[in-house]
Amino acid sequence: MVKETDLAWLASFTEAEGSISSQTTIRKNGNLVITPFVRITNSSNLAIDEILRICNELEIPAKAYWRKEKHCVNVPICNIRIEGCYSVYKLLEVIYPYLVTEKKHNADVLMQFILLRKNGLLTRNNKGQIIRNGYTVDEVTMISSLRHHFKAKPLQELLQCNNIVS
Repeated sequence: MVKETDLAWLASFTEAEGSISSQTTIRKNGNLVITPFVRITNSSNLAIDEILRICNELEIPAKAYWRKEKHCVNVPICNIRIEGCYSVYKLLEVIYPYLVTEKKHNADVLMQFILLRKNGLLTRNNKGQIIRNGYTVDEVTMISSLRHHFKAKPLQELLQCNNIVS
């Protein structure tokens, strides 16, 4: 059982050293893929081990990627990434009460997006076949509000994808 202090620590570490956002990819076929993620970056082996321990206890898959940075040649940096709707929602649900910065707003948006996708992702056609629904304009607009990186695709470009529905 994960202690409340562990969750509060993880939330504060996420706010200080992490991001709560989504990755948007446009496939060759013109379809948009939106992947929610939480990423935490740090160079402390102890902190990384603790984050991974907490995620493991919560049964949330977390991937750790170590790399060397040009500006920190003597110290490797680790990115921990939790991605996908189920894993991200599960993590945000338990750390949400301890978030206080703009990342709480990001968590709100991402959790709302994930619930909308869960409820509207699959439907059945008139033959009873399961159909995977595209993203709505509202869902894409919601996700776009989180993306402030200079390399982020503009909303209008995302809305031109083949799998956007009204």
